[in-house]
Amino acid sequence: MRTKTILASLGLVAALMGTTAVSLITAEPVPAEGYSLLGHNLTVAKRDFRVNNNFADAAANNNTTPHVDYPGHTGAVMAIWKGHAEWGSDPHGTGGGDPVGGNVIGSGNANLDFSFQGTTTSTGNFNHTHRVLAGSSGSTLAYMTGGSNWHIRYYEGWTWQDGPGSVGGTDLQGVACHEVGHALGLGHTNAGGSTMTPFSNGTADRSIATDDINGLQAIYGAEAGTKPHITSISGPFTPGSTLTINGTNFSDANNKVWFTNTADTQTAAQVTGVSSTGGGTQVQVVIPANAAKGDVLVQRNQTGHSSLSNAWPLNVITASGDPPIITSLSQSSGPNAGYTEMNIFGVGFTGVHTVRFGDDDVITFTVEGPGNIACTTPPGTLNDVVAVTVIDDDGTSVLPSAYTYSFNQMIDVDSISPTSGPTTGGTLVMVEGPNCVPIFDCNFDGTPGTNIDILSASAFTVETPAHAAGTVDVEADGFGFSTLPSAFTYVETEGGFVDLGPGLVGVGGPPNFTGSGDLTPVTGGFTLSMTGAAPSTGGMWWISLSEGSNELLCGPLYPSIPFLVGVAVITDGNGDIIIPGVIPAGADGLSIVMQMYFGDTSGPCGVTSTNGLRVDIP
Repeated sequence: MRTKTILASLGLVAALMGTTAVSLITAEPVPAEGYSLLGHNLTVAKRDFRVNNNFADAAANNNTTPHVDYPGHTGAVMAIWKGHAEWGSDPHGTGGGDPVGGNVIGSGNANLDFSFQGTTTSTGNFNHTHRVLAGSSGSTLAYMTGGSNWHIRYYEGWTWQDGPGSVGGTDLQGVACHEVGHALGLGHTNAGGSTMTPFSNGTADRSIATDDINGLQAIYGAEAGTKPHITSISGPFTPGSTLTINGTNFSDANNKVWFTNTADTQTAAQVTGVSSTGGGTQVQVVIPANAAKGDVLVQRNQTGHSSLSNAWPLNVITASGDPPIITSLSQSSGPNAGYTEMNIFGVGFTGVHTVRFGDDDVITFTVEGPGNIACTTPPGTLNDVVAVTVIDDDGTSVLPSAYTYSFNQMIDVDSISPTSGPTTGGTLVMVEGPNCVPIFDCNFDGTPGTNIDILSASAFTVETPAHAAGTVDVEADGFGFSTLPSAFTYVETEGGFVDLGPGLVGVGGPPNFTGSGDLTPVTGGFTLSMTGAAPSTGGMWWISLSEGSNELLCGPLYPSIPFLVGVAVITDGNGDIIIPGVIPAGADGLSIVMQMYFGDTSGPCGVTSTNGLRVDIP
């Protein structure tokens, strides 16, 4: 084994623990070892976030009364918002606390506060967004991807809950708080009671602990004495009126006031060159005409986290009695596969929050201005003639029989990237072409790929199946077929997953620990699978940089002592655990040895263990 740096070793462990798909799994607390860092941070420009409120489970939206500190929002949106606020340098509003569990919304006491840019109806893969994914994935509740350009995804298969009252399912706010910690740059910790432990403590996750705060301050610094703070605002809260912002540490001149959400673009509006009065305790600013419900912040005439205030909720009141009116469409027909980009014209579109073709929401839409909505059509049924509907808080406009799904468009693809991958399969490739919808299958030498994800009318992604080494045709199957001859090459790769020998028999026999996928650093992607243990049972996952020959609790122990890390885990209802990951840069040539132990009264000495598994990085 080639000698590697400690950093590379820890990066590999982080990958194995799922930092590219960071999960929450329920287990017992483990001894404190302190926070870990993922190596990224959020600049001031990347502190904004949006919530796509597409939670199908109604329980995720059962908080129907807005909290005083979170005007205008309920349910899933409010739960996620409070998950962000928990990390801030200053509480929202009065800091009166979370109505579920009685926890006061805390302070990270760092130079860091989030800005909320409202909800979005888009399900696109743009940055800084929370959304639900269909189905479930083993014991994973949610995950963060993208580093500083983060996305947080929640699996719909869980029973998401958000008070008031006792939480009878998976607490959305607690999970959001954990995943937001990853977005901030924090990895998992073994410090008991911390939000960033790799297991869920239910509503306890809503309140960050000392270890979480220490990690946050290690990235963003402790709260500066000159950091501005908003303590109250007063209105009226209508566009064009003067907003009074009270607080401390505002600059005498050249303050910048941020309005985080605008009705027409879902981006922040900024008013610059604003002076303060009262020795830096009060700022007055005219609310921009396009401001919408979101947050307001004040930035001193400096740069960086320490110059930006806490985000204060602003419930902008728009004029009533101005319902939208559709006058025309940029085109009246298109393919039944959908994904057609087009425009809706009319008046009064500022504030529109829903756009539908027939009974289906559009895939994406953007209010370009009061008279123009750009949208992407949903799929439909051939020859159906449907109405187009737009809705805002003031009313609904319907243009009947406005759009016809008039033809089946033949599939046509012309490129694939990357063009090679390991024989084990699991390579995520992007297929592009003049028309990529509808896509039913994407075959590699006749074998279908998996996990097809449509990105647009001209692109989709798919994971390659396993195949022997060699070059194969890639065939897209939609309406008709489109073939890319000799488009993908399977290559043999060094390294892989090595079974080191059996573990201890338990209630389901000896648990089986396996790995699959590509171990190539950065570009690959792998999955660890453990099956056959007792259902819903806690245990430990031992990880070492070398192979040992010890005995632990009546059975063979394959990782050498001292361990690199021990991670608390729990099996799902089937007795399984699924862990995805990507090998980080700098870990090439490294080997790591792993084994899991679980409590099991039917096993020798009251435990069962998996086989040993060695991961050899090429």
